[in-house]
Amino acid sequence: MFGSFKKESDKMNKRLKGLDKEKREAVAKAEKAEKNLLLLADSNESQRKELGALRKQKEGMEKLCRTLTQVRLCVSLRRPSRFRGTSRLSGGFASGQVGAPPPLQTPAARRRA
Repeated sequence: MFGSFKKESDKMNKRLKGLDKEKREAVAKAEKAEKNLLLLADSNESQRKELGALRKQKEGMEKLCRTLTQVRLCVSLRRPSRFRGTSRLSGGFASGQVGAPPPLQTPAARRRA
């Protein structure tokens, strides 16, 4: 009777050691997954902030580009034309005449065409 009890006790101890090892591995795996999740969340948050800053920078650059385009257009309208010494604002040419400068278009109008 004592021999069978000892056998069963050793068997249970072995089984408990195996289960304890599995538990430690599962806990380590869960901790590693949690750590990775926190790193990904931090990375995601920093990328969102960076994206917001880049969008703001892009909007500023687009605004600057529109402003520079308007300034360039105004300057080119005020500059005397190379055709017969007339300015583009004076209407020196009737549309369709030979040698007439092409009609001015803004970049937005060119994109629509």
